[in-house]
Amino acid sequence: MQKTNKHKQYISPLILVVGTIIYINFIITSSLSIAVIWAVCVLYIWILLTTHLNMFSYSKLKDVLCTAGILISITIFFTHGVEELAYPEGAIIFKQTGIAKSFLLFFISSTPLYLKKQNNKTNESKKDPKTTTIIKNENWEQATLEDLESGKFESI
Repeated sequence: MQKTNKHKQYISPLILVVGTIIYINFIITSSLSIAVIWAVCVLYIWILLTTHLNMFSYSKLKDVLCTAGILISITIFFTHGVEELAYPEGAIIFKQTGIAKSFLLFFISSTPLYLKKQNNKTNESKKDPKTTTIIKNENWEQATLEDLESGKFESI
């Protein structure tokens, strides 16, 4: 039974990695349309498999969809936003419409990841309130307000 649970852990990431490799292959050899169709199919297969194996979580789904969106936006940038010219040799042109589409998709895809990171930071700061520790030592005395204002002492 443990062996099947261990294998279940590797199936989900394996599907995503193999799907990404084939996606890159489609970009290189075919067109963006075929690659995007493939990416959507891989995402559906991943969702169906993780729900079937009882490994599905909305947090993972959000991470996978955001990562896929960022990957597709980078692909759109290089396929529709940058064009190489024949003359002069090595010259490139930046196309505004391709860049705008890729930036919009990148913004939409990266925003949930950024908000998740910010939410985690605020939750961590709420969980760890600063506590004051009182050191019991005979060699010190509590400073008065006048002592603190004199500049000779620092507050803890």
